[in-house]
Amino acid sequence: MLNKKLLTSGQVSFFSAETGSGGTSPVNESGTYDIQRLAAPGNYVVTVTGPEPIPGGPPVPRSEIPAKYASAETSGLQFSLKPNDNTFDIDLKK
Repeated sequence: MLNKKLLTSGQVSFFSAETGSGGTSPVNESGTYDIQRLAAPGNYVVTVTGPEPIPGGPPVPRSEIPAKYASAETSGLQFSLKPNDNTFDIDLKK
């Protein structure tokens, strides 16, 4: 969500604070994402970016997601992954 408005495109990435490994998932039209293969339980930094253009595809509209969320150093988003299923709802602010 961005200012309580559902995001229907973009990409969410998780990076392990301990190992640097992680995972990425597109945000789908229902505003959800699903990262299947994170390396291990632990602390992750989260980034959110707008949709990426596809080579030879149509132009991609400018993202409304503030640039600070694209960087692990500035996003301010963190998640502690535990064994089993996890849910992390992300609420971005402009």
